[in-house]
Amino acid sequence: MGPAEVARHIEGITAHEISLAKNRHITLAKLNKAITDVVNAFARVAVRLLRLLYGCQRRSPRGAAATRPPSMTRS
Repeated sequence: MGPAEVARHIEGITAHEISLAKNRHITLAKLNKAITDVVNAFARVAVRLLRLLYGCQRRSPRGAAATRPPSMTRS
């Protein structure tokens, strides 16, 4: 979404004002850090979800077969 489209949706502000704010406050370093934060947060959520679904199998007494979901175990 560019400055012109944002300005169309917000009363009392111009595309020029949006562009100036963007140019002053957004840098490549800040953008890369934000991307890294989002990716890391998603990874943490995914790990928690997998642990919730399959249980935490860190100390399994039966070896590697116990860490597989039931649908993947060999018969």
